[in-house]
Amino acid sequence: MPKGINWNEQFYKLLRLSLGLTQEFPVDVDADGWRRLYQTAIRQSLVGVCYQGVCLLPEGSKPPAEIAMQWASEAESIKGMNELLYQEAARNKRAINYQRTAADPRACKHRNHQL
Repeated sequence: MPKGINWNEQFYKLLRLSLGLTQEFPVDVDADGWRRLYQTAIRQSLVGVCYQGVCLLPEGSKPPAEIAMQWASEAESIKGMNELLYQEAARNKRAINYQRTAADPRACKHRNHQL
């Protein structure tokens, strides 16, 4: 990639592709450029999102195998952590709903509430 490239703009192009806002990534990126884009994705906490865009690229435009494997590994790790968080959030929601129901005297039909 030529010197003087605006790496933020290249990252935004990849991000737009990843989000489905465009169908193309018209930049020819070398190995060093892919490292920069990957590091930017890490800094911006967008590794998983940007990996989706990387997967959409044609074979000749994808990052070198080493970078692609790092990116894939990190994206899968994020996916696994998100799944655990979703499961925990669902458990917490069920527990909160149960507590609300148990605390609401109208929710229990078998209680005799005569004052």
